[in-house]
Amino acid sequence: MSWGSSEARVHVSLFATLREIVGQKTVDLQVGPGSTVQALAEELVLRWPELGEHLFDAEGRLGRRVNVFIDGRNLRWLPDREQTRLTSTECIDLFPPVAGG
Repeated sequence: MSWGSSEARVHVSLFATLREIVGQKTVDLQVGPGSTVQALAEELVLRWPELGEHLFDAEGRLGRRVNVFIDGRNLRWLPDREQTRLTSTECIDLFPPVAGG
């Protein structure tokens, strides 16, 4: 996919189960101008379909089964949530839910 001169790359770090599915610790993906976290997640699922059940709920939105951080900030606390626009300077971290006792 070519986005022209506005093309940018985002660095995605995957943890635990998500890392096992992808088979690597990090991936760098190209994003176009105005790309959102939702679009990035959809691109990840196109490449690794098994991620879908971990990333999305039944309505196709980013679900509560994944924790998404953009430059260390929890996506759930950002004003635009999954519609947050991405830039090439951002690092995305994807964590499955953590449970403990």
